[in-house]
Amino acid sequence: RIATVTVRGAGRLQTEKSYRTKVAEQIQTNHQNHRDMAIKNIQKQQVQRRTSVQARLHARTKAKHSDVLAKTQIFSELGVASRSSIFDAMELVVMKGKGTDVCVQGEVADIFYLIIVGSCGVIINDQQVGTLHELDVFGEKALFPNTQGQNIRGATVRMVTDELHVLTLKKKNFDALIAGGAFDMKCMAKLKLVMGQRAKNDTERE
Repeated sequence: RIATVTVRGAGRLQTEKSYRTKVAEQIQTNHQNHRDMAIKNIQKQQVQRRTSVQARLHARTKAKHSDVLAKTQIFSELGVASRSSIFDAMELVVMKGKGTDVCVQGEVADIFYLIIVGSCGVIINDQQVGTLHELDVFGEKALFPNTQGQNIRGATVRMVTDELHVLTLKKKNFDALIAGGAFDMKCMAKLKLVMGQRAKNDTERE
């Protein structure tokens, strides 16, 4: 009888040990799975960042090669180096969804846009008055405040393609370029002339 009890006790001990072993193995497996998942997420984020950086660099290079700013009234007299500084300060934004408004008439404007991929319709008072395509710019006046220190969008720009890639320049980043000495004296004189003309036009409209 004593021997039987001992055998049963050993069986329970063996069963308990086996259960603890399985639990420990499961915990270790779960930990490894979580670790593997974390590594995959980090790798995915790294790929996305590299892809994002590469896409931004590609967009900037495309814009520089076209030298589209040289064709705009506001930036046409800036030097190549100054225009390049503007391109380098721009960020790439990817928008999806045909019919999405990029900017809306009547809203405060503080971003300048350059289309890299896609097309948009220009709408004023609910009427489409034009279309913007690859390497077209819009919103450049947002970089130059009016007499009230701000700008109001004069039109709504709406996506007419499923996807839109735009390089954007916020006014605060443009101001930082000016403060940082990115433009030479001739360029600064041109920019001041543009800002002065904006103020004059605003006064005449008033």
